[in-house]
Amino acid sequence: MGSVIVSGARTPIAKFAGAYKDLPAVELGAVAMRGAIERAGIQADQIDYTIFGQVLQAGTGQITSRQAAVKAGIPKEVPAITVNKVCLSGSSAIAMADQMIRAGDADIVVLVIDAHRGLDQTLDPLFKHLPEVRRPIVAVLNKKEGLMVNQKLRQAWQAALDIEPIMKAVAGGRAEFYRMDASLAFVENKPWYVKQQPSWGWNEHNKDKAKRLLQEAGYKGEPVRFVTTQEYKWMYDFALVSKQQLEEVGFKIDLQVMDWATLSQRRFNSKEYDVFTTGMGAFYDPTHHIYLTASWPGWTTDEDILKLQAEMARETDPKKRMALWEQQTRQFYEKVPVIRYGDLFGLRAARNTVKGFNDKTERVRFYNVWLEK
Repeated sequence: MGSVIVSGARTPIAKFAGAYKDLPAVELGAVAMRGAIERAGIQADQIDYTIFGQVLQAGTGQITSRQAAVKAGIPKEVPAITVNKVCLSGSSAIAMADQMIRAGDADIVVLVIDAHRGLDQTLDPLFKHLPEVRRPIVAVLNKKEGLMVNQKLRQAWQAALDIEPIMKAVAGGRAEFYRMDASLAFVENKPWYVKQQPSWGWNEHNKDKAKRLLQEAGYKGEPVRFVTTQEYKWMYDFALVSKQQLEEVGFKIDLQVMDWATLSQRRFNSKEYDVFTTGMGAFYDPTHHIYLTASWPGWTTDEDILKLQAEMARETDPKKRMALWEQQTRQFYEKVPVIRYGDLFGLRAARNTVKGFNDKTERVRFYNVWLEK
């Protein structure tokens, strides 16, 4: 037996720390659940299972799927499960529901998806190109324990890289799918874009400098555990070419390839790795850059970096904030909490029959969208 999506509902969009800042996730989930149930024309007691795919679960209480289901009027007897797998939360919840239905274990499953990704789209020859998705590629260094606590070792990694060949490999040799840029904010984010300075040391590909820094760091050829995944091919590609370049200057790279779910879990354990691959979304304010905090994997605990973050959070004058951000950018390339590569572009396209789609959003939003026959 196959599975189909018979209805859907979503809450309106609000700004970060805006209209929903005091509204718990389970309340929002319950609203979406009730809307989907009503649109499907079914009764709550017909539901066999509820699944809540939630990216950020901390502080929301126990089994948020059950909380939301009860608030939506679904009987307490209906089983509920919460999926917390970072960006895979939503797609994993969908896959679980599909498997339940195909196996005959359930007829009706209600999903709440609080995730960054949804269903993939199948493209048709009759499609139109949409604005590209931009993603800075980064290697996040474990500064909590292990080899990469040593700042000179991090600087050696940065100095060794020749970034353009890496980006070409990631983009399949297509120049339109990558951009060489060192700013921590996209050029499109004009208020916070900082033009690259030679003194930053980005894309130096200076082998002699890298070798000298390795010597100053006291590096003895210990294996650097570099974890990546082939589930995102671009991650594996940039890790592989980086490994080749780093080993040319004297690093010994232990490239560990695993599924994305394992990597996402392992990166929270400082004993499990030295470096991991990932990409970043757009950050619209300097205080939103998660890799400059002590709470995100990689654990940036440098006092100078955190001090500037705190100053920017307090400052209200735009010119003074920009001056602090320029200082933070210079500091980033000196302290090297993360290795900044280039910007990777993704191709988005939609069939010409898709109407009402807003192509100005960073992430795909299907709100007031329909297919025209």
